[in-house]
Amino acid sequence: MGEGVNRNAGFVHVEDMELLLHRACGNLLVGSPVFDPSLTQVEDGSVIYEFAVYLPRNERGLELVAHGPQSFDERTARQEASFALLEKVVAVTGLGICDYTYRTLGQRQQINVEVTEGSAGRLLQRVLELEDKNKELEDQLKAFQSMFE
Repeated sequence: MGEGVNRNAGFVHVEDMELLLHRACGNLLVGSPVFDPSLTQVEDGSVIYEFAVYLPRNERGLELVAHGPQSFDERTARQEASFALLEKVVAVTGLGICDYTYRTLGQRQQINVEVTEGSAGRLLQRVLELEDKNKELEDQLKAFQSMFE
């Protein structure tokens, strides 16, 4: 478990999914996830890794299992399996994970709401102004019509 930095992909910090899964399980008091590896030896001598990860029996009754995709990289296989189980834990508990992206998304959504509400307010104000102007024009038209009757 560790944190990765991938400067080529444009990231400064990438959260370790296995560590995040352990944290979530610790906060939920369901025990540590158990990883069950499946190794496949390929003809060229390389190994393909695949992991199933599950929660041990726990008082909360969360009995979840997830399978990650195959990978030639063991860490990638563990990370993907961790992410798959983490998604299930979040879905079942209805809880979310607050991280940098979550907070950034929240800020962007708040800005969007403020802009949308501001735009709607300005639009409503403009509609009211136009309705007043329309009323004035209708009154002027009636005045002109009454002059020619």
